[in-house]
Amino acid sequence: MTDDFDARLLRAYKIFEAGNYADSLAACKDIIREDPSFRPAYYYGMMAGIYGGKMRDVIDLGMKAPQLTEDRAVLNWLGAALRSIGLPDFALSAHKRALKIEPNDTAGIFGVTQCALQVGDVSLARSVAGECGEHLGHFAEQMVLPAECDTEDLLAAGWLYGKYLVGISLFKLARWDEAVQQLGSAYPLLLQQEQYPLASAAGLFLCVSKAFASNKSGLRDIGRAAIQYFPEERWPEAFYGLGLLDEGCVEEALAILDRAKSRPKLGHGTLQGLNSILSLQEIKEVARSTECKDQEILGSDLFVSNEILDSAILVGCDGAYFEKLGLVYTGSLARQGDQVTVHFHVMNPTEGAVKLIYDFKRRFPNISIQYTTENIVGEVIELKAMYTTRRFVIARDLLCRRYKSLLVTDMDIAFTSSVGAFVKRIGSVDLGLMTEPSLFPWMSSPATISYFTNSELSLQFLSDANLFVDRVMKRRSAGENVWFVDQNALFAARLIARSRGARVANLSSIKPGLFSCYMAEGREAWIDRMMSSLELTG
Repeated sequence: MTDDFDARLLRAYKIFEAGNYADSLAACKDIIREDPSFRPAYYYGMMAGIYGGKMRDVIDLGMKAPQLTEDRAVLNWLGAALRSIGLPDFALSAHKRALKIEPNDTAGIFGVTQCALQVGDVSLARSVAGECGEHLGHFAEQMVLPAECDTEDLLAAGWLYGKYLVGISLFKLARWDEAVQQLGSAYPLLLQQEQYPLASAAGLFLCVSKAFASNKSGLRDIGRAAIQYFPEERWPEAFYGLGLLDEGCVEEALAILDRAKSRPKLGHGTLQGLNSILSLQEIKEVARSTECKDQEILGSDLFVSNEILDSAILVGCDGAYFEKLGLVYTGSLARQGDQVTVHFHVMNPTEGAVKLIYDFKRRFPNISIQYTTENIVGEVIELKAMYTTRRFVIARDLLCRRYKSLLVTDMDIAFTSSVGAFVKRIGSVDLGLMTEPSLFPWMSSPATISYFTNSELSLQFLSDANLFVDRVMKRRSAGENVWFVDQNALFAARLIARSRGARVANLSSIKPGLFSCYMAEGREAWIDRMMSSLELTG
C-alpha cells in the first residue's frame, strides 16, 4: 500500500508543480484520510496549502501531525498560516521553534521578526534580524510609506530588513516605481552583507518591479551581474535577456532566455513563460518550414456544403470548461443582438457540454451555432497546453475550407459590445492580435482574442504558430509545464509576419473594447456577477 501512496503523492506533487495548489492539497488530504500515519502527505499538503492560500487547512494538517513539528519548514508554514488568520502570538511560537532547530534559517528569521513586530516586541525583532536589523540613518523619517503597509512594515522601516519589507509591500500594491526605489536600495546592501537568500529574493522582486516600471533601464546589467551570485536561479539570466530584448537585441535576448530555462529554480510566476520560449534561430527554422498543420476535425456535418461564409467566431476549450463558462460566453454574445455564427471546438467533450450546445441553439436563436469535437490524450499538464493551442490548428482548417475570416477567442470572456461593429473597425488587414507593451514575450501578445483572414499571409501566420507549438511540445520533458506556449507562439509568429510584410492590426487599441474577463476578481466571483447582470439561469 505504501508504494501506491508514494505514486499518488508523486502525482500530487506534479499537480503542485503545475500550479494547481488546491488539487494538490485535495490529493494529499485524500491520502491522509486513507492512512493518517503517512507523514509525507502532511508535508506536501501543507506546502500546497501555503502556496494556495488555504491557511486553515495548513493549520489543520499541522495539528494532526505532531510528529512533523520538529521540521523547520513545517513550523514556518504553521507560523505563516497562524499569522495570516490573526494569531501572531501563536505564530511567533512556531517560528521560534523553527529557529531553535536552525538558527540561520531565513524563513524563521523573517517569521520571528514579523510576528515580534506585530505583537509589539521591537527589541526581539531587532535582535533576531541581526545584521539585517542594523539601523540605516533616517530611512524611516525620510520615506513616505503607503497606507496599505502592515504595522510591522511601518515599525521595521528603520533598518535594512525594513527596506526589503516596504519594497515587497509596494510590489504587492503594483506600485512599481516606488518598489524599484526601495528594493534597489536594499538589494546591493544585502549582497554586501552576504545575506544571499534574502538578496536573491530582493533582486528577483527588484527585477520584476523594474520590468513593469516606467523606467526599465539597467535591467540588463542587474541580471547579468547577479548570475555570479545565484548561478542556480533562473531570474538573473532571464532578466539579463529581457533587458536585452527591451533594448532591441532580439537574437541575443532570445538565446539567453532559451538558455535560462535550463536553470532549476523558477523564481517568480512572471517567468513561467520561459519553459516555452525558443531561440530566434529555431523561430527562423519554423519560418522556413513548408509543413502545414492542417487536420481533419470531427463531430459535425459542417463541411457537407462547399459554401464559403463571410465570418465566424471560433472558441476552443475542453468539455468541463465549456460546462462552466459556456452560458456566460454565449448569453453575453446573444445579448449584443448580432446575427453571428459561433463555432465551438470542444476537446474531450462531456455529455453535459454537448447537451448545452443544443440547449444554446434553442435558447439563443440570433446565433448560428456550429460545433466540432476532438478526443485527445496526454498527461494533465500536456492537455492544458493543448487546450489553449488547438484553436489555431482548427482556425487554419476552417479558413481554408469554410470562412473568409475568423475572430478566435478564449472561452472565459463575456462580450460587452457588438462583434460586427468591432470587426468592421479592424479594417482591411491580414490578421489582428492583441498587443500589450510588456517586456515579457509571453505577455506581449495575449491570446484572449485574435483575428485571422483566409489571406496567404494570415494562413502562413497560423502555420508558423502551430509549428512553434509543435516544436515546443516535442522538446518538453515528461511532467514539464509549458506555460504560455500559446502566447509565445503568437509572439514568434508575429516576428515572422513582420519580416513578410503582413498587415497586423492591434486589437488592444480598438475602442470600445469587445469583452470583459475574470482576471480582476477571480473566476467564480466573475461568473456569479455575469450570470446576475445578464439575467442568466443555468
